[in-house]
Formats: sequence, structure tokens, C-alpha cells
Amino acid sequence: CIEDFNWCLGSTRVPCAGRDIVVKASPPRATHAHAVVFCHGRPFELPLLGPGWTLSFAAAKKELASIRRRAEELPPLRVGAMTYLHRDDWATVRAKLLTNATNRLAIHQIESALFVLSLDDGMPGDDNPDTIHTLMHGHAAAAAEARSWGHLNRWWDKGLHLHT
Repeated sequence: CIEDFNWCLGSTRVPCAGRDIVVKASPPRATHAHAVVFCHGRPFELPLLGPGWTLSFAAAKKELASIRRRAEELPPLRVGAMTYLHRDDWATVRAKLLTNATNRLAIHQIESALFVLSLDDGMPGDDNPDTIHTLMHGHAAAAAEARSWGHLNRWWDKGLHLHT
């Protein structure tokens, strides 16, 4: 149904004890919207819309290159690994993280984004049968392999997550 598309942009699966809930960020105001780009496991905000401007393709290309350069100067972080946890465990960890103002702001930045884009350095070939399954479902069974090629460069809870 076309109504399901309302949940693509700005939605996030939030872990709770016993079951998850899906929340949708406030409708993007006509003046502000952003995406979050994961590179080397670190989240970076990518403004898409501001007062009187919309991010152009050329500006997006420049900003993504800048994000890649900045990420390469820092050690990998892999914060998305938390979204691999059993949902009840992730709910407990998330609740603890939210008690810290810096963490609360970072989680809000990710959860309020229209979508997440992961910039990966490399992926295994088609001969890996777990690749598609893991990309589609974010299953932790491939977590060991994920460390070597970027599965942890994800935030599996976003409604729309693009990988490149």
C-alpha cells in the first residue's frame, strides 16, 4: 500500500523491553532536514535542507568526500554494533546511553534523520551467501565477518538505510 511509504523517511525502530516500537521523527519542517552518513563506523550529519536552500548534487558530492576524509583521520568507532544486539539488550544499553547528554544528542541525530547512508570501503563478492541476508536483515550471525567489511558501519534501526 502506498501509505507504507510514509514510514520510509524519518522512521526508526526503537528497542524496548519485550518488543520494539517504530517512531517517526516530526515531519520535516520546510526549513530543516538532514540525513546521517556512516563512514568508518562514525555518524556524520548531512544537512539536506535549510532556510532558503536545498543541498545540490554537487554540494552533496563535496560533502560526502569531506565526510570520508574526516572519517579516515579518526579511528573506527562502530557505534552501529549496538543495533546488532538482542533487542532487549539493546534496549538496556540505549536507556543507559540516553542518560548522558552527548549520547542523547547523537542518538537523536540518528533517529531524527530522514535516512542513513553508509559509505563502505569494500564488500565481499557475490560468492558470500550471507552477504544479501545480512544486508537485508542485519542479523548478528555475520558480526564476526562484519568487522572486516563494514556491516558495523550501519544503524540497522532506521526505516531507510542506503549502502554504497
